[in-house]
Amino acid sequence: MWPGAIPNPQVTSGPEFEGTTPKEFPVGTGRTATAINNVTRPTMTVYSPKGNNTGVAVVVFPGGGYQSLAIDLEGTDVCDLLVPRGITCVLFKYRVTNIGPYPKSGPYPESPMAMEDAQRTVGLVRFRAAELLYRS
Repeated sequence: MWPGAIPNPQVTSGPEFEGTTPKEFPVGTGRTATAINNVTRPTMTVYSPKGNNTGVAVVVFPGGGYQSLAIDLEGTDVCDLLVPRGITCVLFKYRVTNIGPYPKSGPYPESPMAMEDAQRTVGLVRFRAAELLYRS
């Protein structure tokens, strides 16, 4: 994502880790959600359709209030829904930290890491669209 130094690096309380919700979430589904925390190095994972490819791509930004990323519920689950319909999904893991005041949400410049990562991702997807959209 970022060659060289990442802009506006932030401190976290420790290394990146994955955890699950202690209770059923969403309520009534019989499952828990997985969250990724302390992300300092953003990544993109491309999910390409097999067979019918519509030439459409979606960048998926999992939520989590800029504190964590709901990587399955609002990430891979979305990709699992769209890819069989011929849509390429780019699952984006952007920087989140649990240090500092909450909420971290809000317009730029209150959440500069997410904005910078989002702009970079959309730019890379556009720049590499032919390669990303039509690979099998």
